[in-house]
Amino acid sequence: MATVTAVRLLVYTERVQNSENTVLQYSRSVDRLRKWEWPSSTSARIHPSELRNHRMSHQMLGPCCLCPLAYPNGPDFVEAAIYMVPKGSLSGQYVASCARGKCDYFVFMERLYNKAGLPIKNYPRREFGESIPPRATSALEELQGTSSTTGPSRPLKRTYAMLNIASDVVPNIGMPTHHSKTTSELLDKLDACKQPGITAGEFSKLFGRCECGVIMTQRAFAEHRCRLEIVDLTRDD
Repeated sequence: MATVTAVRLLVYTERVQNSENTVLQYSRSVDRLRKWEWPSSTSARIHPSELRNHRMSHQMLGPCCLCPLAYPNGPDFVEAAIYMVPKGSLSGQYVASCARGKCDYFVFMERLYNKAGLPIKNYPRREFGESIPPRATSALEELQGTSSTTGPSRPLKRTYAMLNIASDVVPNIGMPTHHSKTTSELLDKLDACKQPGITAGEFSKLFGRCECGVIMTQRAFAEHRCRLEIVDLTRDD
């Protein structure tokens, strides 16, 4: 049974991270992934930076991570933390990840915010004096002290992206892991519709330039016939 759960966690993690127009969450009541309905006003969707305030004023919670599946004896619902990434390739973007750091739940919230077909819902306002559930916070927020300095009602500021935090101090929370890509995979990523692009290191490993000025993949270089004409100046004729 543990092996089956582990496989399901891997499959669900990939589905959540690769979803193109829906925030997926785990539901223990149906024991599968379900759509999380993005909060909306009567005029527009709530921006990721305002989700924290909207949660306080309206009867809504963030998506549920995969912890209820990973830990059957735990709570039925574990709210994921929604926050802005302060550093790295996702700097300045809002994401959602496991608040406990125990599962690999990870959603690119800002990328999904404006996608067509995103399920939305106009949540009712909270009653005066209604109790507000404690906000889920990520380890990354707590590391920077944002939880204690900003308070529960203020959205994360984009200026936090300028903080100079060493990479070995900031943990990767639910970030997808990457294997060494083949030449074909790297070429596909350059022209991909979903999460396109490669890193500078991958680019330098993928391409090379001959002395004749022609640029090609390292794989094709072995078959390259240089256009430069080599003149032997030592010959008498």
